This record gives sequence, C-alpha cells and structure tokens, in this order.
Amino acid sequence: MRVIYEKLEKVPKWLIVFLIAATILTINIASSDNVKHLPSRDETDADGDINVTVDLEQEDNLETTTITDNDGNQEDTYNETSSNANNNISNNTDSVNHNSSNTNDSIYNQVPNESSSNSNNTSANNNTTNSGSTSNHGSSQNSITVSQQQAQRKAKEYLDVMAFSRAGLIEQLEYEGFSETDATYGVDNCGADWNYQAVKQAKTYLNTMAFSYSSLKEQLEYEKFTSSQATYGVDNCGADWNYQAIKKAKEYLDIMAFSHDELVEQLKYEGFTQSQAEYGVSQNGL
Repeated sequence: MRVIYEKLEKVPKWLIVFLIAATILTINIASSDNVKHLPSRDETDADGDINVTVDLEQEDNLETTTITDNDGNQEDTYNETSSNANNNISNNTDSVNHNSSNTNDSIYNQVPNESSSNSNNTSANNNTTNSGSTSNHGSSQNSITVSQQQAQRKAKEYLDVMAFSRAGLIEQLEYEGFSETDATYGVDNCGADWNYQAVKQAKTYLNTMAFSYSSLKEQLEYEKFTSSQATYGVDNCGADWNYQAIKKAKEYLDIMAFSHDELVEQLKYEGFTQSQAEYGVSQNGL
C-alpha cells in the first residue's frame, strides 16, 4: 500500500484530477442509458436577451421538465404525471359523469307527471259531478207520482181543445177527480202561456156573441184570468168595437123592439162608449 502511495506522489496532480473527472463522466453516461431524451427547444423572451433551453425527459410514468439558461445553469425542474395517468383520470371522470347522468335520468323518470295527475283529478271530479247531476235528475224524476203525471197529461189535453186560465184549468182537473196538489202540479208543468190563452179565449167569445171592450175584459176575469192577462187578451184579440156595437144592437132587435134612444142606452149599459153605441144603432136603421 505504501509502495502505491509513493508512486502516486510522483504522478502529476493534473493527471489525477483528469482521471477522476473521466471516471465521474463514465458513471454519468452509464446511468443515463435508462433515460430517454426528448427534443429540446430554445425559447427567447420578448426582448431577445435571454435564451433558455428546455429539456423534456420522460422515464416510465414520470415526465421531468428542466429549464437551463445560456450559461448551462439549471433554473428549475417540474415533475408532471404522464399522459397515461391523465387519460386514466379523464376516463374515470367521464365514467362518473355518465353514471351521474344516468342517475339523474332515473330520478327524473321517477318524478310524477304533475299535469297528468291534475288531468286525472279533473276527470275524476267531472265524473263525480256528472254522476251527482244524473243522480239528482233521476231523483227528481222519481219524486213525480203517477197521479201527477196523469194530471199533467190531462191539462195538455184540455188546452188542445179550448182556452183556459191557470185557475180555471186547476178547477177543471179537480172536477175530474185529481187532488189540488196533483192538479196544481199538472197545470204548472203543462207548458201553457196564459197571456196567449187569454187572447184565445177572447176570440172564442167574440165568435159566439158581441162584446164591448170592458164587458169582454170582465168576462175573461170571470174565467179567472188575472187583470193583466185579461187586458192583454182584449187588447190583442183584433176586435173592431164599432162592429161589435152594430152586432150587439142587432142581437137586441132580434129579441124585442127598441127605440133609438132606448137601444143606445142599452148598448152603453153593455160597456160601449157613446160614439160606439150611436154608430151601432144607426147602422141598424134606427
């Protein structure tokens, strides 16, 4: 060992330094065989003063970025995960989003359709209302007795033959043996227009004998038409009261003899006016 040391003392120091440097360089080259060098690029700042060389190295799943300036000094090193890891994360994220979307769709499909529910409720309410209306109508029909139905039918039959007032028709049905309740129901539900019945009755009387305006109104009231109904009937029967005075004067003259003045007074008593009575008597030759 001593012999080796003595020999080394005789070797120049610069040679020893050179050998050590060569050994270190050989070790670095051997260790770099497992490192894959990626292309490098030079970057210059906006003023063009600093040139930076960026070396990208990738080993297995680790990517290293080294930034070196023009003097060869190392500026900074960044470690980043490989693109494979990023792709895995991206795929996992897509899978999670897809599953989340499917879950939301399932939840949405499970939410009840509010408009459909409201439509069903409305339909059910309408059916209930219609059932109630049908039930009420049926109940109303069932409450009518057979006797009331017959009274209604009899009232219509009488009105097809001759004119009646409401009260006069009720009396007629009672005369036929119907109770007051059944007769009233039959008359009130026979569909008669009592004003029209008053007009019809007035015309019937005028076809059989002569009447003044006032005497015909009294006759309709006697038949149990109301005052307003009798007035309507007389006003709308189409009578010519002067002609009625002529006809009434002739009826009296066919029975017995009258003087002019005596017949005029008789016509006035029948409700004709003075002018109508004078006209009727004079037209009969007195």
